[in-house]
Amino acid sequence: MFLFAHLAPPVGFEPTEHPASKAGSDPIRTEAYFYIYLMSLKKLANRFIIKLATKIDPVGQCYSYALNLIKKSGWDEDVMLVHGTVSAPFSDPPHSYNHAWIEKEGIVYDWQCMEFGHGGKYRSKGYPKAVFYELYDPQNMTRYDKEQALINAVRNGHFGPWD
Repeated sequence: MFLFAHLAPPVGFEPTEHPASKAGSDPIRTEAYFYIYLMSLKKLANRFIIKLATKIDPVGQCYSYALNLIKKSGWDEDVMLVHGTVSAPFSDPPHSYNHAWIEKEGIVYDWQCMEFGHGGKYRSKGYPKAVFYELYDPQNMTRYDKEQALINAVRNGHFGPWD
């Protein structure tokens, strides 16, 4: 009988196959050891996922992030939503990908830096525009002010890219 029924052991599980064997024949101790064993596996899996995620460029959220950020900006602010192709810095072999970001008052706000945690000392603050352009070498850029971005999002029915 397992107290943690939602963490039931896999079929064919025997307590002697893992650290729970230390518990002997005490079923409560066996379950406690099994729970600790599962939690350590979960921690290990999370570490692996984090390491894997930092080896690749996280993609897929930049368009929605940029559009939502420009929607929150005031109408009087000088804010531009930019779609373009950027190069992954320090990647070997070098590769490019489609990307979206916000430019406001000389600062570039992009999802990888602001939400995912890339960017080193610029993490959560945004890149100075010159640094972003030096690192990512943006090409084929299309700029939209707030009105143009919202019209394109409604007209196309998605976050972007639109052109």
